[in-house]
Formats: sequence, C-alpha cells, structure tokens
Amino acid sequence: MSHGDRVLVFRSDVISGLPWGSGHFLRRQAIVVLRDPVMPQKLRIKRIVAVGGDGVRVDEGTVNLNGRVTQEPRSIRRSGESWPPVQSEDSARAVDVPPGHYFVLSDNRQSGGDSRVFGTVRDQDIIGRVICIWRRGHSKVATE
Repeated sequence: MSHGDRVLVFRSDVISGLPWGSGHFLRRQAIVVLRDPVMPQKLRIKRIVAVGGDGVRVDEGTVNLNGRVTQEPRSIRRSGESWPPVQSEDSARAVDVPPGHYFVLSDNRQSGGDSRVFGTVRDQDIIGRVICIWRRGHSKVATE
C-alpha cells in the first residue's frame, strides 16, 4: 500500500451472525484494517499471519507458524536487507496467539508497527477485512 491508495473494507459490524473465529471472514493471510493498540484513534492495515491457537515466531525474515517455516510471497523485501530493523532481544520469541486474538504483520516488513512491536490484536480491535485495493495511478484493482 502507498499513500493515496484506496481500500474497500468489509466491516465486521455490518454482518450479523458471522462469528469472527469462523475461519471464513478473518483467516491467515487476510488483509485487515485495525485500530492501533497503542494509539486507538489511528487505523492500520496489516496482514493476519496467525490466529487464536497458533504458535508463531518471526526471526530475521522467517515466519515460523506452528513449527513450520511459511512461504510469504506477498511480503516486500529489498535485496540485501534483513528485517526487522526493529529487532530487539524479544522480537524473535515464540508467541502463542490466544483465542480471539490475531498476530499481524506489515507486508512491508521493514516498517515495523505490527505484532512484533505491539503484540497480538484483539478481535474487537479489527474494523474489517480489506476486499479490494485501488492503487493510486493504476486502473487495475487488486482483490483479496
């Protein structure tokens, strides 16, 4: 995502009777809009990499989900760079995602500002799921 891009969001509060944990609406690899856990007035767009009950570990560019290294073709990585630059002593620790929570990462992993920094996100802090993106200056629409 770049400044000026537009997104269409499927809001969770519009759909009655659709439980968050059903696996149909919010699942791994879904792009979501959420309230920033540190500054709730700010919204962020992130990708879900782990859901409640999962174990996840992010270490120097590798995402390990439930004991297996994942392939992440969508993540942006400049050649020769390792991420996260915000690497701290505990950023490579394993995280067990509690029920009703999600572990989210930025597609631009160098930017930080995701679950490596602020921890898991509660389901009530997720506004909705991004279903399409209009990229600024492009006529094509990227869909989920």
